[in-house]
Amino acid sequence: MAPTRSLLCLLAALSGPLVGVASAAEPIQSLDWRGATGQLIITQSHEINLFDPKTGTAQSLTLPDIDSEISDATLWGEQQNLLISTRADGLFSTALAAPNWQSLNQGLDTQNLDFVFTNVAVTDILYAANQTSVYKYTPEDQWLNMDGGPGGVVTDYLHSDMPDSMDTGWIFATGQAGIAFTADCFCFWRDVKDMSDGFLALAYQPEEPSWYYAATATTLFQTQDGARTWQAIATLPDVQTTALVSGPMGTLYLGTASGQLWSFTLANNSWVQLDE
Repeated sequence: MAPTRSLLCLLAALSGPLVGVASAAEPIQSLDWRGATGQLIITQSHEINLFDPKTGTAQSLTLPDIDSEISDATLWGEQQNLLISTRADGLFSTALAAPNWQSLNQGLDTQNLDFVFTNVAVTDILYAANQTSVYKYTPEDQWLNMDGGPGGVVTDYLHSDMPDSMDTGWIFATGQAGIAFTADCFCFWRDVKDMSDGFLALAYQPEEPSWYYAATATTLFQTQDGARTWQAIATLPDVQTTALVSGPMGTLYLGTASGQLWSFTLANNSWVQLDE
């Protein structure tokens, strides 16, 4: 889940192979991994595709009837639903099995949103954010403005179920000032020590909730101890990373501002471009 991100690729048919990148490729707005089906949810400003990395085939998802750009997307409800944020029309949600987009804006004081992300411990808690506010959704209270965020320009948010939270988990954010985190009670934000470079995207490993990955313009970092210590593990294939997500254990997927899609295998420290 990230700021302006997206993939533009040529599809041979509605569910045809991913065969190339168009010359006017949009940036990848977000990447999400749907483990049950082995699919990447690839979101761009005006298109969402469900991509199978094993076969190289993609299926386009029907979009809601809106004029504004999609800014982010997240799976929720045990990965059966997709929530998107937009630049001017707020939030929309649909079941993936039978797309039928519904507005999810009740309680919001703005419809200009940059991020959406899911509480991974409680399936019906959602979050949305822009550069000045973080909102929390529950079925009982709808959307509530919870917090002003960590400060500075934020580039990505995520929620994890790393242990020792004062509530259900932790919220991490990347930005120009580095990486910050808070328990999801929004008690207070703390900066990650010695990680003050400009960070562009963030991911975590659900099977190991103390493992995180963060990308600068040039370098991929990893922590395996809950953000206490970080190591540079790879040079990035492109300087304009816009999205990062963990796939199967040991695999990451990365999207760029030029519409490129890459996979990274930790075992052999190698990148493979998937959109060629």
